[in-house]
Amino acid sequence: MLPVVLDNPNEGRGPARQTRPPHAPPLPLLRRSVLAMTAAVVLVIAVAVLTALGSGAIALVRWARRTGQRPWLLVLGAYVAANIPWGDRSPTRHTGIKEIRMIAAVYARKSTEQNGIGDEEKFVARQIEHAKAYAAKKGWTVDDAHVYSDDGISGAEFKKRPGFLRLLNALSPRPPFQVLVMSEESRLGREAIETGYVLKHIMDAGVRVFFYLEDRERTLDTAMDKVMLSLTNFASEMEREKARQRTYDAMVRKAKALHVTGGKVYGYDNVDVPSPENNGTRLRVIRQINQQQAATIRRVFELYASGVGMTKIAHRLNQEGVKPPRGRGWAPSGIREMLHRELYRGVVDWNRSQKIVRAGTKKQRRRDEAEWLRIDAPELRHDVLR
Repeated sequence: MLPVVLDNPNEGRGPARQTRPPHAPPLPLLRRSVLAMTAAVVLVIAVAVLTALGSGAIALVRWARRTGQRPWLLVLGAYVAANIPWGDRSPTRHTGIKEIRMIAAVYARKSTEQNGIGDEEKFVARQIEHAKAYAAKKGWTVDDAHVYSDDGISGAEFKKRPGFLRLLNALSPRPPFQVLVMSEESRLGREAIETGYVLKHIMDAGVRVFFYLEDRERTLDTAMDKVMLSLTNFASEMEREKARQRTYDAMVRKAKALHVTGGKVYGYDNVDVPSPENNGTRLRVIRQINQQQAATIRRVFELYASGVGMTKIAHRLNQEGVKPPRGRGWAPSGIREMLHRELYRGVVDWNRSQKIVRAGTKKQRRRDEAEWLRIDAPELRHDVLR
């Protein structure tokens, strides 16, 4: 019998089996391998964590035995420290055991001195009073040892401000307060670059700055915060420049009217002219010749004209006990200044110098002679020079 040849070899043998790549492992074996590798990684991490915890616990117990501490107190302290809300930016923190009250410092400043009124009525005193009330409302404690103030000092001055310098010195090595309260940003200064640098220095020391007039905290966490700081300092410096210009214009009017624009000059008395309303305020200040001092001036000019030197004139006045304009006695420099003073000749010489700010402090700059203001005042001329 001839053999039967089938077209399909699997025909008559049941359903055909699915073919698989020759080197591919079975699927269940692959899944088991992945699970095994994952379990191994988790086990290694767990062993490392337990080892670290065990080593830390052993070291803690050994340290406690060596120092005589109680381990359970250390564990409790670690638990409390772990549950302190360090991310909370509230100046009063709650630890779950007791409340930590923050210590606040106060800084106040006014540009011009306020003479003739009581300390309790001064603007600086009001700033301090309002700052303390603001701190009390916030739940902070104000330490009187850290209340800093400067009265009669310009906001452009950063090197000759006693209260301000004490505040900066208190920041190192570690500030004894956590909050600084001021009325507004311009109290710290009215020079944009210097004020921004000082404010950043205070905040880098870990002290938070609050302004009670706006009930606002100054932050420098974002670029927008820094832009707002620059704009605020720019506005403060512009206001200082406007105030300086207004003061200069007022001084020009006073000088032209022969009113006193500065301090006392030897040989003259500053006389207050009261207001017509008689309300206790002065309208202006004028100069009048002091006859007793005028005699000393006359003698100085006569001695110098007779050939006596300035040093000998000063020694002679000191020997005779003549009261000097200031200081301990007469000096050759004072005699020279007297001999060259235009006011004794009846000429008011004003606007010869100008105050400028350099390196955070005020300095004098000599103006050009074309800017000087010279006004004749024959009533102020001394007899020896008539």
